[in-house]
Amino acid sequence: MLPLRKPLKSGGVIVYLAQARHSSYGRDSLKLLRGSVASLADNYLRLTNPIDDVLFLHFGEVPTSEQHSLVRLCGVDIHARFALVPSNYSTLPPGTTPIEKWQHPKKFSVGYRHMIRLYTIGIWHIVAAEGYEYVMRMDEDSVILSPIQYNIFERMRSRGIEYMYRLASWEE
Repeated sequence: MLPLRKPLKSGGVIVYLAQARHSSYGRDSLKLLRGSVASLADNYLRLTNPIDDVLFLHFGEVPTSEQHSLVRLCGVDIHARFALVPSNYSTLPPGTTPIEKWQHPKKFSVGYRHMIRLYTIGIWHIVAAEGYEYVMRMDEDSVILSPIQYNIFERMRSRGIEYMYRLASWEE
């Protein structure tokens, strides 16, 4: 599990699930992740008096050199770090039988199903154990296209907002 530490002023954390190659598409996930983190740093982290943490969760496949590079990309004033996903989120869920039915290999990769399980169930336990009140999920292909010049988590707290999103989606 992650080491418990006092969260920063905003009580929020930006979370990525990092992987070297996409489990469904085989694409270079780290290349996409670098672009996502660069857009986050340029259009949010450097504009909001850096008080938010960035947490990169991974299953152990991201090389240490890449981890250091991504943490540096966040900026020198940002508390960014990598942490392993608890092992129970990379195994078959308890009580699931048969394995072939759970996996749906023609529909969803095992990696995709672990990711969905982590983001629907596990993420809340992980960030709460770290002391965070708010979480912003970013995917490897998420980009921040325009500046956000306010702290997202402080705005949520001050307005009593429990859930919000920002979206621009272009599908081909």
